[in-house]
Amino acid sequence: MNLSTKYLGMELPHPFIVGASPLTNTLDGARRVEDAGAAAIVLASLFEEQIRREAGCVPPGSNGVLEGSIPEIHLENLRRLKESLAIPVVASLNGSTLGGWINWATALQEMGADALELNLYEVATDERHSSEHVERVALEIVREVRAAVRIPLAVKLLPYYSSLSSFARQLEDAGADAIVIFNRTFEAEVDIEHFRIESKMTLSSRDELLSRLRWASILAGQLHSASIAVSGGVHEGSDAVKAVACGASVVQVVSALYEKGTAYLRTMRRDFEDWLDCRGFAGVEQLRARLSILTPEGDRGHSRIDYMRMLHDWRPEP
Repeated sequence: MNLSTKYLGMELPHPFIVGASPLTNTLDGARRVEDAGAAAIVLASLFEEQIRREAGCVPPGSNGVLEGSIPEIHLENLRRLKESLAIPVVASLNGSTLGGWINWATALQEMGADALELNLYEVATDERHSSEHVERVALEIVREVRAAVRIPLAVKLLPYYSSLSSFARQLEDAGADAIVIFNRTFEAEVDIEHFRIESKMTLSSRDELLSRLRWASILAGQLHSASIAVSGGVHEGSDAVKAVACGASVVQVVSALYEKGTAYLRTMRRDFEDWLDCRGFAGVEQLRARLSILTPEGDRGHSRIDYMRMLHDWRPEP
């Protein structure tokens, strides 16, 4: 059984990678997920705002990094992981200024990252910024980072762009080697006793996978060369089957490992392989994009006719 897949220019033994999280942010944690069989890991993001807030920290654009500062610790951690692990290490960056994106992307490359995931997490709350403005800024970031570094680039997106298909293609043209769908938003909870809004973070559920599957299927039929990574809602081996069938090259797993332990990654991979074997698939590439929008089976799930049929035929379960 050939489970190998290609992602960000890397030949991986299978599609299961561990996404950006505290699971991958220490050497002990990274070794545990490597021992559990992860094909690669994504580090937790380096946030430019943390760097800028840190008292005494040199700003992005300076030639040095102060000892003991957030970036110094993050970069040193990346160096240690690269020295200690046999699997690829993808750095993650969440910038707030164009100069910050460029300078810290360069620093992460210099410290040995195999690839870079640009985490474009920004909720557009300024009414002066049109959707065109938001996309133009993001595209400029990708183009400038692409020009500054040699390593492959993934772009991790929120699902709320007005025309995601068009935007993803423009990101590809700007230099993105992969599109990661999707970043999770941390929703607001209202505390009615103290009358305040609080951010609430929860683990993902399998229900979140559905929107990822839809967009993997759509984008797989529209991107020219960029790979697709599904992030969010992958909790079982069968979820990975669905993601690959829709067009993903890899899946990022985090919440399932928090719920069931890092060793559960082996179970997910085994269940994935068993599904392929029982149905006569020779490997991942035979399955990948079988349900993309370019296929009759994949196209049917996205049509207005199917939407109307579903609304007409739906009945609540007894």
